[in-house]
Amino acid sequence: MPDLRVRRGRGRPPHVAQEVATEFIPLGPLESPVRGSLVRMRLPRSALTVFGLPVNQNRMAERISADVLFGEDGVARAIRFVQ
Repeated sequence: MPDLRVRRGRGRPPHVAQEVATEFIPLGPLESPVRGSLVRMRLPRSALTVFGLPVNQNRMAERISADVLFGEDGVARAIRFVQ
């Protein structure tokens, strides 16, 4: 199971909530370093099951945030889930 870590942006006001995110999960061979774009998107919570992460069956239809790392070629290279 991916490690959950608290991520805190620099310069954020103290009233802004902290994010908890999984480590990036590779979606195939991952070159190091990866150049490209990081895109935050909303996915159904059921997407967690594809990566073997636990999901409450009563919340499968809810949306969650995910950061997707796209390579310069436009192919998704890695994903992490954010709460």
